[in-house]
This record gives sequence, C-alpha cells and structure tokens, in this order.
Amino acid sequence: MRVAYFSEIFPSTSETWVHNEITELIRLGCDVKVFATWPKPEIKTPENVDLAALTEYRPEGSNLRSTFGWLSLFRPKFLFKLISSLLKDKPTPRHFAQIVRDVLMLGKLLPRIRDFQPEASVCHFAGTRANLGLMLQWIDGTPCVIKSHALDIFHGSALLPTKVKEASRFYTISKYNLGFIRKNHPRVDVNRIQVHPCGVPLAPLPFEPMRDPAIISKPTLLSVGRLVPMKGFDVLIRTSLILTQHKVDHQIIIIGYGPEESRLKDLIRELGVEDTVELLGYKTPTEVHAYLKSSSLFVMPCVWDKKAGTQDGIPVALMESMASGTLVVSTRLSGIPELIENDVSGFLADPEDSHSLFEAIQRGLSLTPQRRIDVLTAARKKIELNHDTKMLTQQLFDDLQKILGAEP
Repeated sequence: MRVAYFSEIFPSTSETWVHNEITELIRLGCDVKVFATWPKPEIKTPENVDLAALTEYRPEGSNLRSTFGWLSLFRPKFLFKLISSLLKDKPTPRHFAQIVRDVLMLGKLLPRIRDFQPEASVCHFAGTRANLGLMLQWIDGTPCVIKSHALDIFHGSALLPTKVKEASRFYTISKYNLGFIRKNHPRVDVNRIQVHPCGVPLAPLPFEPMRDPAIISKPTLLSVGRLVPMKGFDVLIRTSLILTQHKVDHQIIIIGYGPEESRLKDLIRELGVEDTVELLGYKTPTEVHAYLKSSSLFVMPCVWDKKAGTQDGIPVALMESMASGTLVVSTRLSGIPELIENDVSGFLADPEDSHSLFEAIQRGLSLTPQRRIDVLTAARKKIELNHDTKMLTQQLFDDLQKILGAEP
C-alpha cells in the first residue's frame, strides 16, 4: 500500500508521534512518502535521517512540471468542489488566503505526488495538510484520512464541515475534542468523527521506575515541551517559589525552545528562583529519555492560551513518562483527564493555579513506596491499553485497507 503523508516542516522536533506512526506503517509493509510544504530543515538526530530520505520537499521556483500541475487544477469537478465548499463554509479571510496558498502549493507538488501514485493520503491536523489531502481526493480520487489534534480544532480550520463530511475518514484524538467540535462547530456532522488517540512506541520505553527515590536528597521535577504559553511553564516557575517557601528542596528542569524563552528567563530572575529552575533548551529524544529516568516527577502544567485561543490536546510527553515509569503531574484541561485518572495513574491540578499545582506535586512526592508503584503500574497499563503506537497504527492500517476495499 502506497501512502502519502502531507506535512509542513518534516521531520519535526515536536511531532514524534507522526514519525513513529510512519515507521510502524513501513514495518507493516506500506510504501510511505512525505510531501512537505517547507524546505528541508536541519536534521538534528540520526533517527531523522531516514525520515528525511522519505520526504519530497517543496520545489523552489517554477518549472514546466509545476505548470502542468497547476493546469490540472482547472478540472471542472475540482473547481466545482472547491467553489461550492467555499460558498457553503464561508471561511474567514485568513482561512480563505490559506486555501488559495494551498491550492498553489498542491499544483507545485502534484507532479511529484503523481510520480509516487499514492493509494491514500494521511493528514495530521485539519489545516494546511488536510487542505492538500482533501484537494488531492477531489482531483485524483485518492482517499484522504484526516486526524485533528488541538490548535486545528480549538482555533478553527478552513472548511472543517466539508472536511469532516467528505474525507474518507476523520479522526480526532480525544472525547474532549469531539465535545468541543459539537459545541463550537455546530455545522459539523460529529457522527462522522472517530476518536483515535495518539500513542508512543513501547519498545524504546521500558517500564523502569526509579528503584529508591528516597535516596535522592533533592527531587527533580522535569518538564518538556515547546516554550509557548499553552504549556504553562510560567505556572511551574511560580510553583518553584511556593515549594521553596514551604521548604521543599527541589530542582526544576525545563527542556525545550520557543518564543517564550526570554520571558521565562526574565520571570526566573524576577522571582529569584535561579537556583531551583533551569532552562536547558533543545535536547534529542534520547537525551530527554535519560533525564526522564532520573526524575522524581514529570510535570506538564498546561493552560488555555487566551491570546491564541488554543490549548494542548493530550501531550505525548505525558504518555512517554507514564510508559517509562515516571510519575506525572498535569492539569484538568482538554483531553488530559482522559489520559490521567487523578490519584490513580497520576495527579491533576487546576490550570493556571500555582497553589493547586504545588499540592499535586506534594502528593506525588509524598507517596509511600507501595503506593508509588501502584500509581506507576496503573499509568503503564493505561498506555499499553490505549496509547500503544503499534496497536494504533495497526488500527489505521486496517482502516486504510477497508477504505481501499482490501480488508483482510
């Protein structure tokens, strides 16, 4: 089975679940090609070399092949589908501009896509990638599978009702997302949406809880993610001050990079928590796993980003921590409570509340050895049952076969 993936930046430092899914589809016998709308990024890890080799990057400039690709877009059926969808869904000016941009991009990519002759396309996120996948379905009849995650739902995506109606499959990652779509996008037929979570590969994440955390004089609280407002790193930094005020010895390590870096550094200086909070920047997945193994807690204090109008979906970093045997603390936000059952498989705090986060961290640090093992075991079981990449990709593979009429 030949499967095309649409992407923007690929490989991406933040979308490891897409990388793992592609790797697993290849193991299942699929021929996968990624079509990226951005130039080739800097390859930071050996693991991404093979992924880059699977990728066709955006052609620069124009040539005869691009011209033929653009001419293909003037088919009456495609133009009718596009125009009628625009008239029905009435996209915002920003979304309309995105669609025009993506039509032009598809024209550039189309000759290379046709060289590959995909039997289906998979599009993570319901924005640009889904625009390309759905338009390819309109032009060449290539079945399109779309999976929505977070920003694309919470902030909105162009032609969302049409995508849900016409894509061969439309997934979303959580029941929370399904409810959000039902409430905030009333024109969408939610009966056509299936919940299909993200996952992590279990083989590289053996269940290895820290044997005796009591021997650690200073508990380490690890947090990993892009430095953006919705991750709530500022809440975690403020919580460090509260921990210190309650004479709780600790060290907070934040791994990641992004636009909030300067603001977070200023906050650390302002609160005087330079001795207890470290910003380490980007680390490879292998390096992150090493930090995870030596951490007492993994803390992900997600919040609603009021300015951007979005929030996290279910952070994959939480799944990695739960799989590998590190206690997790997060917030009652989005689909996170579907992953973490409070006081059973981890600990939940109220979003944007440093005192609530402090209390959740305290609960995690004060467990008896047996209670700690019980929580960690429940967390691992949750990942094995619901968030195993191998299982989830097999489900995707089986669904693709159904779509193509080749169900075993």
